[in-house]
Amino acid sequence: MKRQRRTRTVGCKVKESEYTQIESLAARSGRQAGEWCRELILDAIQNTSNPVSFVEQAVFEELAALRGIVSSVIYDLATDSSLSVERMNQIIAHADQTKFERATQIISQLLQRQSETRHE
Repeated sequence: MKRQRRTRTVGCKVKESEYTQIESLAARSGRQAGEWCRELILDAIQNTSNPVSFVEQAVFEELAALRGIVSSVIYDLATDSSLSVERMNQIIAHADQTKFERATQIISQLLQRQSETRHE
């Protein structure tokens, strides 16, 4: 099988401080800045349909559930509601049921914000 040669170039201008950060990240992974950037770009091409990894999604889901639990507990305590075992189980069950949807909303908001800041 004949290996295709790289014949095209992609480039962009960055600030000195940004270039320093790129070099640092590349060095941590044992690569030159250009090779590191190439791998990052090619990885982004392969993952365009899902910009968030499975692990990142799971972390966002658990954080969303935790946020829901903490908010509900604080609300119940602030309104002098009883915080029984049954009520805690209800809070946890609700957080588990809604965590995927909430995590998806958070990720969408973050991606939207990232897209907006890129175009400024």
